[in-house]
Amino acid sequence: MYKKKIYLNDQSIILYFSELPFFDNSKTIVFGAPLNFKKNNLVAFDSLKGYWVKLEISKNSLKITNDILGGYRVYYFKNKCEIIISDDFDYILNQFKIKPKKHAVEYKYWQKHGFSTGQSTFYKGLNKISPASILTIEETSIKEDSYFSDIDRKPDARLHQKSIHNDLLDTFSLIKTSDKRIVLLFSGGKDSCLLLQYLLKFKIPFTPVFFRLKSMSIYGSQDLIRVRNASKSLGLNLEEIEIDLKTLPISLKQEILNKQRFDKHFSLLHYMGNNEIKNRFGGNCLIVNGQSADSILSYGPSEDSIMSFFRRHIMYNSNSILSKIGLILLTLKTGKRFKLPKTENEKLIALFDEYKYTRVLDCSLDQAYFDYIFDFIERKTSHLKSYFSKEMYTKILSFSQGSDNQVVVNSSKYYGLKTIMPFATPKIIYETIRFKDEKKEINKPKYVVENILKKEFNFDYKKIIETKVKVKTKN
Repeated sequence: MYKKKIYLNDQSIILYFSELPFFDNSKTIVFGAPLNFKKNNLVAFDSLKGYWVKLEISKNSLKITNDILGGYRVYYFKNKCEIIISDDFDYILNQFKIKPKKHAVEYKYWQKHGFSTGQSTFYKGLNKISPASILTIEETSIKEDSYFSDIDRKPDARLHQKSIHNDLLDTFSLIKTSDKRIVLLFSGGKDSCLLLQYLLKFKIPFTPVFFRLKSMSIYGSQDLIRVRNASKSLGLNLEEIEIDLKTLPISLKQEILNKQRFDKHFSLLHYMGNNEIKNRFGGNCLIVNGQSADSILSYGPSEDSIMSFFRRHIMYNSNSILSKIGLILLTLKTGKRFKLPKTENEKLIALFDEYKYTRVLDCSLDQAYFDYIFDFIERKTSHLKSYFSKEMYTKILSFSQGSDNQVVVNSSKYYGLKTIMPFATPKIIYETIRFKDEKKEINKPKYVVENILKKEFNFDYKKIIETKVKVKTKN
């Protein structure tokens, strides 16, 4: 736990964090798990990998800068002459003895998506620092600016592949220097198979781990068959961690659910899984997690299914016949009324408020809801001219900063572990804006991952997965 009180003349600021700083020289304080942080290069925040937040304290101001995905969540609340800044929203609520009032639109958004937007919780006045932002607090003002880069697009699948491969090489060269035990969360999917190749290339000792639920669903059974198949084919000694939710004490379950209050997700699997990682391998672990590849590279609809194919047409070419067919199928499937976005602004709103990775406008919602979202997007992207930068930042300000990302970070923090998400780096985000080929993406989702596997590692994913290996699937 870290607590500090600072003063900007008559303005007092309480800093409260649930963990000790990663770096602290009294004027600059860094929390989280930045992979390539250098003490003599504190300003290069736009190239830092990992989840982190940096506080810079001077006589007249406090500057808070966070990572590009807002993975290290920071909340703040102003009450008269005092401001509290913390990664623990409950501390803020209890310190001010606040009886929270719900923010109507944020609450509606949370009910629909399971997470609140990248600026606020669904409690009035309890705000988040937005991803890729700098919050500056002075005696009489609080101002937030984004450092997200403005990048034009020149589609080039070859350069896209090359630039992402180079960034992953850099990431794993840094992982190789770590003194921590490396744990790879291995699902047998393309993303984790690609991360595996870099671990092997750099000859990094690691332990592949798979979380499996006791009494799993049919989909869970299919995942288990796939990961066991892939592990056997690749000669991996897979550590299966069985999670029995019935053994979790009710008090701990409530604590975990409370920590994920603004980011509903199937959190218990990750929390219990990380707890078992700590029990088996100790607390000095660095967990390599493929999270964020889908949302950054493909914006979501990357499954090998007919509906996902139609979703990709809607995502990238909403005026096409196939998009209109996809809309009809979605309407028949859900019984809900949607419409395809036409203008760039409508496309940004639909991406922000997507329905299960489908970039459509929900006709059941009122105008005040859409006005709130549009105003938010317009304010946050006002420094950007490129539509493609606006599009990526919109995705980050909505889904990418939400539940999936937060459960990875929070479950690691809770047990004092460190996690790195190699796909969630500024370089990969910016180079995807710059080089992404949307036409290729429609027919070959996350083509970059498959191309790197084939061309850099001579790895045929389809062949590996289709190799029939006898495995036992009993729980």
